[in-house]
Amino acid sequence: MWKFELLSNVADEFAQLAIEDLFCWLEPILKLAKVDWNRPNYSIAL
Repeated sequence: MWKFELLSNVADEFAQLAIEDLFCWLEPILKLAKVDWNRPNYSIAL
């Protein structure tokens, strides 16, 4: 499990969207590099 701890007064929704965007960006790059990768579970602490 990945744990993200953010120091921000921005709503949790923004952090979740940003992390999902990161995963969407990583998946095709890792696929091209032939790296076996599964989307991890994660938690966000504000």
